[in-house]
Amino acid sequence: MQPSHSVSWAIASAVAICGATATTAMAQEPMLTGPLWMLEEIVYNNDTMTVPDDPELYSIQFFEDGTLGVRADCNVGNGIFDPESPDFITLQAFTLAACGPDSLDDEFRRGLEDAVNYFFVDGDLLMDLPFDTGTMRFMADETMVEDEMEEDMVVEDEMEEEVVVEEEMEADMEEPVPGLW
Repeated sequence: MQPSHSVSWAIASAVAICGATATTAMAQEPMLTGPLWMLEEIVYNNDTMTVPDDPELYSIQFFEDGTLGVRADCNVGNGIFDPESPDFITLQAFTLAACGPDSLDDEFRRGLEDAVNYFFVDGDLLMDLPFDTGTMRFMADETMVEDEMEEDMVVEDEMEEEVVVEEEMEADMEEPVPGLW
């Protein structure tokens, strides 16, 4: 009887370890939806580069429902995205304030609308421009990522507390209630 318990324990341990490893790997993989992505740079294939003075002024956030929000310097707007479409990003409603002579507003919006695909490198979001003309690089807003991680930790703690409560309830149910037996 003991060998089957050892085998069961070994299998359960392997599943638990593999599950934890898969969960950890998935947690490290960046997601398009969720974080606020701030522009680090636009690198063009003609050896030119555009770097914003303040990355927060040029940001995009993708939502689960296929919509997105954009900040382009002094303008804000929204749109839709479809990773499977040749028109990856379609900007819709947008404010059109005059941001100033050094603004990257037009270049940033044009780059977003021209983006043909996306991928991740070292946690950064990269979007290729058409005809291999360049790449836009975005970094996740670390404060938002940290807030999401803290929220995830709270949820995990709550789930662990529920498991402990359930286990205590099951243990209580196994013991006979005095006076009924």
